[in-house]
Amino acid sequence: MRTALFTRGIIDDRIGFVTRNRTGAAQPALVSIDVTPDAPSVATSATQQMTATGTYDDASTADITSIVTWSSGSTGVATVSSSGLVTGVSAGTATITATRGAVSGNEDVTVISGRDTIALTHVTTSASTTDGTVFDTASFTPVVGQVYFVACGETGVAQSPTLNHDGFSGGFTSVDTEQIGGSVRLLSVFRGVCTSAVADTITMTYASSQLSALWSVVTGTGIDNGGTNGSDSVVQTAGANSAATVTTLNTTLAAFEDATNVNLTFVFTNANATVTPDADFTELGDAGIAGGTGTIESQWATNQTTCDPSWASAAAAVISIEIKSAGA
Repeated sequence: MRTALFTRGIIDDRIGFVTRNRTGAAQPALVSIDVTPDAPSVATSATQQMTATGTYDDASTADITSIVTWSSGSTGVATVSSSGLVTGVSAGTATITATRGAVSGNEDVTVISGRDTIALTHVTTSASTTDGTVFDTASFTPVVGQVYFVACGETGVAQSPTLNHDGFSGGFTSVDTEQIGGSVRLLSVFRGVCTSAVADTITMTYASSQLSALWSVVTGTGIDNGGTNGSDSVVQTAGANSAATVTTLNTTLAAFEDATNVNLTFVFTNANATVTPDADFTELGDAGIAGGTGTIESQWATNQTTCDPSWASAAAAVISIEIKSAGA
């Protein structure tokens, strides 16, 4: 009969490494952890395997990926599994840490959005003091497939107009309204997707005669134009108004669905008061009515949930819109 003879040893953190210990020598101690690859980038919903390499006090090294504890410093940007697999959640940077006992190492992972970058552009902003029910913007030729946002304000009777432009076969759909207190001024915002590159004005038709009207038209590239008449382009809205004379109004949206989304804000006041955009925003258009009966203004910023426009002194209404970027 054959007898198997085994040598006893100590299994340490180094995977697959057995320290032959006939003399009772101390087990090598873990002194540092190196997390690799260095500064990786991963797209949203994509994955990246991280590796943890341990260095011991006897200068030996070993792959300890499977025995460390993995964690993410920002799970809203990237998550990491117990095996070190990172998954991109949203654009940004997350610190991924590997820990074993009192020793840890980390590496920053950059998550790149698979979404497009939105760039908003001003089309036209103006006003008319001619009494009537019908008002026209300046003529423009829209770009097929792009979403257009139209803000309208009036003095006379608080009403939302119907809009028409030959380049928009689906017409325009209401996004939100905000009235200046109990006054006769109503800020109305619409959206529409261009279906034909036809030069035309946007005609605004009110049910009742108005003393004046103001408007601002905005479009841009990188906007999600899916859904009925571009319904996917709008994630959420927020509004504010004051019947009393104020110098600013704040709107606050919830956390954005993606960091590439933008905040488009329209301001409508009851005086010819130049609007100063929020410090983090870029102004698109600003037009007032001579004689001090109203001003309309538009501004935008990427991934900004709050907007604080200001003006000299006026009652006002403000609408902010989170616009969704196109892409995965």
